[in-house]
Amino acid sequence: MMMPVPLTVDPFAGLMTGLLVQPPSRPSSRGPATQSKRAMAEERAQKMELRKRLTELDHLLNTLTVRAYALTEQRDELSLISQRANAALSEIDSKRKATSVSRGISAMRQKLGCKPDTQVGFDTLRYRALLEVVHKQCLTSVRQLIAHKWGFPFAAPVDPDALDLPTYREIIKEPMDLGTVKNLIENGGKYVKAEEVDADVRLTFANAMKFNAEGTDVHAMAKELLVEWETRWATIQQRIADVEACCVIERKAAEAKNEAASRRADVVSKEKECSKASEAIDLVNIQLGEVQNQVLALMRPLERDDRLNLASELRGLPEGLRVGAREIIAANTTGWKPAAHLEDVDAHNDLTIHLLARYTKTMNRNRLAINAGWCGVGAPKHLLARFKEEPMDASGDTAMANFMIGHPIDEVTSEVGLRSIDAMPDELDFDPVAFDDLLGDVSYVMPLALRPLQRQAVHEMLSLVKNSNSTKSAFAYLNDPDAEAEEANTYKVLILDAFTHDVIAPLVTLKELRDHGVTLHMRLSKDREEIPDTPAVYFVRPTIENVRMIARDFERGLYDVYHLNFSNALAESALEELATSAAKAGADEKVACVREQYLGYVSLEDDLFDLCLDDGYRLLHDPRANERDVERMIASVATGLYSACVTLGQVPVIRSQRGGAAEMIAKELDSRLREALSQKDNPFEGGFRIGLGGSYVQRPLLCLFDRNFDLTAMLQHAWTYQPLVHDVLNMKLNRVDVDVDGPTAAVNGAKPKSYTLEESDPFWAENAEAQFPKVAEEVESELAKYKEAIKRVNAQAAMADDEDDALGNSTAKLADAVQSLPELQEKKRVIDKHTNIATALLGNIKQRGLDEYYAIEEDLLVGKVDKPAVMSLLQATGRGSASDKVRLAIVYTLSATESMSPQDAEEVAGALRASGADTAGLTYIKRMMSLNARLKNMSGGAESDAHRRTDSNQGNILEWADKLYGQSINTITKGVRNLLSGERVLPVAFAFEALMANQPGPETSEYAHLDPKAPLGKPVVPRAGDPAFHEGICFVVGGGNYLEYQSLAELKTRERASVRSVIYGSTGMCTGEAFLSTLAALGAAS
Repeated sequence: MMMPVPLTVDPFAGLMTGLLVQPPSRPSSRGPATQSKRAMAEERAQKMELRKRLTELDHLLNTLTVRAYALTEQRDELSLISQRANAALSEIDSKRKATSVSRGISAMRQKLGCKPDTQVGFDTLRYRALLEVVHKQCLTSVRQLIAHKWGFPFAAPVDPDALDLPTYREIIKEPMDLGTVKNLIENGGKYVKAEEVDADVRLTFANAMKFNAEGTDVHAMAKELLVEWETRWATIQQRIADVEACCVIERKAAEAKNEAASRRADVVSKEKECSKASEAIDLVNIQLGEVQNQVLALMRPLERDDRLNLASELRGLPEGLRVGAREIIAANTTGWKPAAHLEDVDAHNDLTIHLLARYTKTMNRNRLAINAGWCGVGAPKHLLARFKEEPMDASGDTAMANFMIGHPIDEVTSEVGLRSIDAMPDELDFDPVAFDDLLGDVSYVMPLALRPLQRQAVHEMLSLVKNSNSTKSAFAYLNDPDAEAEEANTYKVLILDAFTHDVIAPLVTLKELRDHGVTLHMRLSKDREEIPDTPAVYFVRPTIENVRMIARDFERGLYDVYHLNFSNALAESALEELATSAAKAGADEKVACVREQYLGYVSLEDDLFDLCLDDGYRLLHDPRANERDVERMIASVATGLYSACVTLGQVPVIRSQRGGAAEMIAKELDSRLREALSQKDNPFEGGFRIGLGGSYVQRPLLCLFDRNFDLTAMLQHAWTYQPLVHDVLNMKLNRVDVDVDGPTAAVNGAKPKSYTLEESDPFWAENAEAQFPKVAEEVESELAKYKEAIKRVNAQAAMADDEDDALGNSTAKLADAVQSLPELQEKKRVIDKHTNIATALLGNIKQRGLDEYYAIEEDLLVGKVDKPAVMSLLQATGRGSASDKVRLAIVYTLSATESMSPQDAEEVAGALRASGADTAGLTYIKRMMSLNARLKNMSGGAESDAHRRTDSNQGNILEWADKLYGQSINTITKGVRNLLSGERVLPVAFAFEALMANQPGPETSEYAHLDPKAPLGKPVVPRAGDPAFHEGICFVVGGGNYLEYQSLAELKTRERASVRSVIYGSTGMCTGEAFLSTLAALGAAS
């Protein structure tokens, strides 16, 4: 708070100056009348001056009065602040003391190893704590009294004989001194409580004052030291009170911890019981399914041969058994006459035929049982007379006296809750054609979503759920169902590497990890201690370095059980090395599973993923990169895309640009998919998504683009919320750090706040694609709604105090208001988060002029070239950072190539140099465009070869450009202009929509077409009239951003669009500044 500056100028100076007595004027030579008028005029002027000064003085007085009131209020406010500060200081001091005492109590409990959850343990802890007060605080105070300037008479026992005090023993019955008290404390054994020390110290001074009369030196010394002891004793008493309170707190905390552990044990026990109950339910469901199959089998019509066999069996029934058959027919057939022929099976319905077949089979089995001697009861001859003899196994168990043939079907159905067969219709009407027509009318397809499937796979991995991707070749003893079920509910540790940590970070929260029993997650590369009797879940990349680190864990025996999960396929050699290491370390029986999860990518949204290959563009375009590094990058991208396809359970149709990295990746992916489909147990059997009819169009389309297809999207400034947060605040893995204190945060040492931006955030889900001004309005609107809700809650709380509310309506409203408080608190948290983010964005927009950059770049990309506006920003006096200026210059260069003269290009570069910007990125773009123009001017292959032989250096550059860019370099300039329709759609989105239409044409003819399910070598090309694709995956090799992601998402909302769902992927989500740094590095290298 600013203190008022004291007045240094006298406020009455002006007034006193005006009231100074003027010196008498010289007598005038004029007449008396003239002198009288002049005197009256002077007097009138003096009065007016005095009145003016009086007014000024009154005004000054009022000002000083107001100032005095203001100073008084400031004094009172400062006084109140001082009081609060003193109270806070006192509270902090108390907490500091209590914390210090609590630490001491906890350390003592751990040292003693006692458990204060019993009375004995609590008494022991309290006794030791109070004894510590005696040996520390009391002993220190006694020593200080002895060291006092008046403490020497009391430092040793009184010797009456040496001092010639014959009456001392008669007067002093209990002699005591401070030296004796000190020795008794140090030696221990006497004092248990501080009160005993206090009594002896007071006895020392009381004896001295009793034996020595008042007024003597010893009496005065004892009296002064007693006052000193009183002060010290008050401090010791406060320490005792703190110890007592902390002992109680420690006991309660331990009891609460024990109770929580007991509850966790109960939860684990209940979970195991639930697991057993779930298994029992599954078994019952299996049995129920079997019974249902039996019931359905009864309703199936018998074949003609079976009907003839049944007629023969009925014809051969003895008369005593034919009565039972007639009863079955009479009970299930309407209008049947007993005189009719029993063998006329065609006259009976299907249910009656099944029951007759069951009846004859039962009678036949009964006969066989009697013949085998399994039943001790004799049977009538007529039951055996005319049945055909069948060979029986002589080794039958004669002890089976009660041979069970089977329950009647009505009893079975009543036990499982099915309706009786008697109530079922005679025939089931089923028309397959009508059913196919019904399926044909269904046009809804579940949207293609990658993140939910990946999240489900991660949860199954953490829950130790068995899947089909287990590796069994090197570990034949793996996948014990009983062991997995037992470990699923136990506490476990999670081991990750840097890549897999980024994989699960956007998918699983800490709470979800705890729910799965993961109490600790650590990095594989860090030093870790042994945790016995604990299973460990590994989720790492399948690299040889990770395999060797896992082998070292085997050797050290860090964990009890090892669940090994790899993000992608594990090489055979690495698997063999892992198995050998486990066998040498004696840990082979501890390896519970080795699984290939195929989760080698990061899902940021349901329809957005990347491969965390941030250096992909640099490596694929660096002239110094060797062929092995490029091939390794191609394989890494193909591996990530293959993992995404496995998660989706879909084999896509592939389209890619020709002549560049995109085509290499497409061919590699096509090869891997073909190899997987040729295997017996491939991951695409029984995939997650089942299309109706499995038609060609139901499969998704995967489109691969090189980043050079459109460079402007990576450098353009954004104006919508999500791209702004990513580009300006550097959002990574859906988390963003914001300095809520503004530019002074770093100076003051304040840490930035970290926020998570997910689809669970309603404000983010609603406004991620909105322009920034709209976001600011929404923040204000939400804040106003929150304040209004708080007002309603406060008003309802005030109504609850109304004594006239006999019906309790206000009380009910108050209860409703209280129930709404958690929701309001969560809403306030979301509002505060986006307020801080919007404030940080607004600060960057104002400081860097991002709105101007966005407007100019939008005009450039639709063909409106405004050179003066561009140059005004590129000048040193223009707004924006150096990187902002270079990004604008590159967009200007790419979009205005034909209208830009060499003089204009040099003017742009000069303006950047004058602004202190690094022009290496712009130089790299110009070199690319120059190579493009020279490649176009080359007439043919022979001439080209001759030209390359003439100038070897130039030939190397051209070969490098032709190898790395291919056709994609031809679209650097034309991609921005020629692929744009009337509305603002990014080139990648425009080309992707054309490929999804699946029609032949000049826009799509230059793209390679691969189908892993088609015969190898057979060309696959779209034909006119082919149906369009509804689901697609757009992948950009060399980096992507949220501008392209939102542009692709808008395709689903366009009128007459066939695109229903789109997944956007890239080698890495890159900000404009980071991509500019990559271009600058390439410019410096080339």
